[in-house]
Amino acid sequence: MLYLSVDSKTMEMLHNNSCYADKSYWNDRYGIEESYDWFIPYKSFRDLIFQYVCPGDRILILGCGNSSLSVEMYEDGFQNILNIDYSDVVIKKMREKYAFLIGMEWQVMDICNMSTLEQESYDVILEKGTLDSMLVNEKDPWSLSDEAEAMIDNVLTQVSSLLKPNGQFLSITFTQPHFRLPLYAQSKYCWNTTMKTIGNDFHYFFGIMTKGLLLTDEELNLHKNYILRKHQKFSVVALSDSDDEEYLFKGIEPEQV
Repeated sequence: MLYLSVDSKTMEMLHNNSCYADKSYWNDRYGIEESYDWFIPYKSFRDLIFQYVCPGDRILILGCGNSSLSVEMYEDGFQNILNIDYSDVVIKKMREKYAFLIGMEWQVMDICNMSTLEQESYDVILEKGTLDSMLVNEKDPWSLSDEAEAMIDNVLTQVSSLLKPNGQFLSITFTQPHFRLPLYAQSKYCWNTTMKTIGNDFHYFFGIMTKGLLLTDEELNLHKNYILRKHQKFSVVALSDSDDEEYLFKGIEPEQV
């Protein structure tokens, strides 16, 4: 829920998603906005958090914004959390607002440069809509720009290096798996990929990447086919509305939460 009392000009700014890749937009927005949770509330995927996260885990949240996600997780017993965001405005506000939560940390940091964090020191790294916002200006989800690919690869490479062996990268997105999994399913990240469907009326997707587990040949082919498609070296058979793409993307599991 948004907690705002603002004029129409400000509301237009808040809903202009072409600005989501602009740092000044977020600083302006966080200056007037108290709290906002993207996509789906914590309670809707809480069971999955308990399935993949342990109370003693060291957790890193990428692009925390002013979401209540980490606070709700803290209340559930996950109390070793570092929240990072490149907006100094929101980090200052959240640090002051939740100063009473012992063990909860807030740090100004761009996820494109996390070099100051200790390698292999996190059990869980979680992002909820952060990568989506970074890709908001992309025109074709089947074929990202070279700049966008390099940016996402940079982030994922760092995420992998920050995870402990057997650590989990959890990614919550509105992007359909056949667009997102090819970016995640690369052997250089040293993890496997699983995608679960969450939500009722509108579906979102909960990705689990476990460091140290190998990708299957089928998963590896997702990225290979993406590259081939991008360079137009093979033609893709069009899917009808009735096709569910299951034969292309195994391992996408519906989750009733």
